[in-house]
Amino acid sequence: MFDQRSLMRDAWRGAPRPVRRAGAALLWVLLLLPGCNAPMQTPTRELADGRYDDALAKVVEEITDDRSERRYMLSRMRAGVLALDTDRPRMSEQFFAEVYDVLRTQGINADKTVSAVVLTEGVKLWKGEPFEQAMALAYYGMVQARLGSWDSARAAAGNALFYLRNFENDQDRAAGRRIDTEAIMLRSIEYENRQAGRPVGAGDARDTDAYLDHGYVTEESNFTFAYLLHAIASQQMGRDLEAADYFQRVVQIEPAMRPTVDRLKARGYNTVLVVAYGLGPRKGRYGMDGALSEFIPRTRSDGAALSVSTPLGAASYPRVTDVNAMARDHRWNNLEDVRRAKSILGSVLLVGGGITLGEGIQNHSEAAVWTGAALLASGIYMKATAAANTDYCDVFPQRLYVVPLMIDDPSQRVELSIAGRPGVVSVTGWPAADGPEARLVYVRLPELTAGTRVHTLGE
Repeated sequence: MFDQRSLMRDAWRGAPRPVRRAGAALLWVLLLLPGCNAPMQTPTRELADGRYDDALAKVVEEITDDRSERRYMLSRMRAGVLALDTDRPRMSEQFFAEVYDVLRTQGINADKTVSAVVLTEGVKLWKGEPFEQAMALAYYGMVQARLGSWDSARAAAGNALFYLRNFENDQDRAAGRRIDTEAIMLRSIEYENRQAGRPVGAGDARDTDAYLDHGYVTEESNFTFAYLLHAIASQQMGRDLEAADYFQRVVQIEPAMRPTVDRLKARGYNTVLVVAYGLGPRKGRYGMDGALSEFIPRTRSDGAALSVSTPLGAASYPRVTDVNAMARDHRWNNLEDVRRAKSILGSVLLVGGGITLGEGIQNHSEAAVWTGAALLASGIYMKATAAANTDYCDVFPQRLYVVPLMIDDPSQRVELSIAGRPGVVSVTGWPAADGPEARLVYVRLPELTAGTRVHTLGE
């Protein structure tokens, strides 16, 4: 009977000693390559159907307490969002506590921009793209406001307003040209080649840090929701001048928010309703060796308003933040072009290593075999680690709305619907007033089907 394993073993034993040594070295490299994480259970169907308890149960199964696990932070971020979706703010606070602490202390660089890497230094924990970090900090702020701690909500919202790195130049702005990660990568290589005196199109720059460190300008955040949350929290704390500054920033970024801001400034509310809708974008790879990453919408972006009906009448409210737009903006993403440069260099090393190894075997040169094996090993490792990280927080909504309400009766029903979408959610069970401060209530709408669904607040 044909024995493939015996045939391979005999061939290996008959190979020249240099080849066997080189093969053993390459085998060690392959064994040392980083492994892939098992795919997460994404509760897409549960979220679309409004089955938030089922979604939370699915995500909680994947929470790890091992700080050496890369998804330690991600698992908590996901559970924190879904716990708030089920109106369990204290459970959400427990999940978000360490997320908040790590992002607050490790996320900001010396120039006040968010860290440009997905993983933390030292312990290689996933901490998300800059926009995911900002969303997590804003969610923690909502949790604190839901629990009645407006000072903590203000602090969390402030931490979500870090500066952004903008790589656009004057020509881009004049042409209205959108800059993406690939464009930044190409400019980075051109810059490094120019610095080293190589042809600009050589494509083999060994280090992109110089451009990444100096090729941008810092800009204030455009995260409208965080500005609005900070303004409301400041107002509730009696810091009216500070609140006015942040309200003004909201209107500058989103002029359609002026009617909402005017009502908030007039204090014509005792309840702040935050409404989340849709599924945020998913993260995928593209380009050579999958070295670049991009976010792909799952719920399409549009200008659909939120319709709110109360016993006093109906009104429409514009969305405050579009997460799809944040994810597509290079200012809100980490710099995966570094990985792309590694991939290009890895290809060069593989080609050179293969040629050198072949010549060494043909000429019985042990030194050439070892040199070729070393180049191949370096190339294999670089290409294997060049692929962009595609972990992402899959439970963020696609958009957020903010509605100021006057609720005097906890049993009052408020009907919510999205323009152009079928179905209505009727919200009741409002928390009772506790002192002069307003209450924050968060509701996530399913991707609605026809009919009316009753959503009762409370743990």
